[in-house]
Amino acid sequence: MRTLSTIILFSVVVSMAIVLWTQAHAADKYQRNKPKTSEIVGPQPDDPKASQAPSKKTSDEKVDVSGLEERYWTAKDTEFKVVQNRLYTKEKRFSVTPTVGPLLFDPYTSSWNYGVAVNYYFTERHGVELTAYSTNATESDVTSFFKSTYSTGPDFNFPRGYIGGAYNWVPIYAKLSLLEHKILYFDMGVSPGLGFTMLESVSNVQPSGSKPSTKTQLAPTLAIDLYQQVFLNEHWALRIDFRNHIYPEKVYNANTGDERRSKTTYSGTFMLGVTFYQ
Repeated sequence: MRTLSTIILFSVVVSMAIVLWTQAHAADKYQRNKPKTSEIVGPQPDDPKASQAPSKKTSDEKVDVSGLEERYWTAKDTEFKVVQNRLYTKEKRFSVTPTVGPLLFDPYTSSWNYGVAVNYYFTERHGVELTAYSTNATESDVTSFFKSTYSTGPDFNFPRGYIGGAYNWVPIYAKLSLLEHKILYFDMGVSPGLGFTMLESVSNVQPSGSKPSTKTQLAPTLAIDLYQQVFLNEHWALRIDFRNHIYPEKVYNANTGDERRSKTTYSGTFMLGVTFYQ
């Protein structure tokens, strides 16, 4: 039993000695291979020949990377960014984007929006936007079926357009490979903003045979829009918008035109556009 313990203790001591020797040998080899001041590429400050002629690089010259080694282990390095240079920039530039797209999630109308967005970017991450569009709205199949079945229409408002301003924040800039043949550069942004939604109600005022009456509203609107741009070159980009608008509206009786209730409406719009950067 004592012999077995002696063997185990001896094995542990030998193993530790081998590990310590290996580490010491590696450290010594690293110190011997570290470049000396004279091995750094380029003229030295105290070298009298530095002002006469620039040094020539050879395959045997080495570069001092000790500074990089020290910075590698720092807790946080704020001097480096993932994207150092951008192929296409937006900073201090205006852009104009004609847009078109359908209104989503509205059971009463079939609507398309036609408009324009004007942007100015202070930096690559921050900018402002002015948006205006007109809405071409007609009765949906649901509304037509309701009217043919019940001889009256549902109580709702037709959207007629929107105008507003927004702040652009662009947290994402990236690139992707298209079929491994082309690199596409794109960014994604969020645009919170305020504006006004134009609404119109149509009522068939009794007695029958009289002309329908209309009432218009200008509803204050909170906008939280999302958009993405795919750059084609320095001046052109494709743009996709998903606009989210929330606003209060008054709903009128479809027959009498009297106010029935007030409600808060969510409006979602998908829009496509072509952006030109000046």
